[in-house]
Amino acid sequence: MPDLTDQLLQALHGMLEALHRGRRDLPPEKLTMPQFKVLLLASGAGPAGGSGKDADTPVAEVPGHPGTVGLTVSGIARHLRLSAPTVTGIVDRLVEAELVERGRTAPDRRVVEVTATERGRRLVAEVLSAGEEFLRRFFAAMDEEDARALLRGLVAFRLAIIKVVQREDDEQ
Repeated sequence: MPDLTDQLLQALHGMLEALHRGRRDLPPEKLTMPQFKVLLLASGAGPAGGSGKDADTPVAEVPGHPGTVGLTVSGIARHLRLSAPTVTGIVDRLVEAELVERGRTAPDRRVVEVTATERGRRLVAEVLSAGEEFLRRFFAAMDEEDARALLRGLVAFRLAIIKVVQREDDEQ
């Protein structure tokens, strides 16, 4: 019989496979996952979205565009753990698709920031909303006891991830 870790891995893989099979609402733009992650960050909806607390991901509200977030290519690269040239290529394609724009900040004209356009922010909102609705269908099919057990497990898993990542970051 597999140990608990193997059982957890099998359950996680099975869940991800089932979710993938149930997913029918891909974004019409056919974005790659790295493109969507950059767009998510540039829209302010991602993990670094507007918090300004992550020293590795410089963020600032874009003047004249309340609620928008400008990130540097190097900040995005560090956050996503990609090379700056890779992120530059992704940003080029997103600019071409009119989902993000590049701009310079008034305080330091040398700094180029990437910000989601209105079209890009709408796309992110649509995809996130569709994703939530997608998951709600499955949560609604669970009985309350199982849903509460899943919640406890997910919270514990998230805290374990944070703990391990923090410990690894401290060791570097």
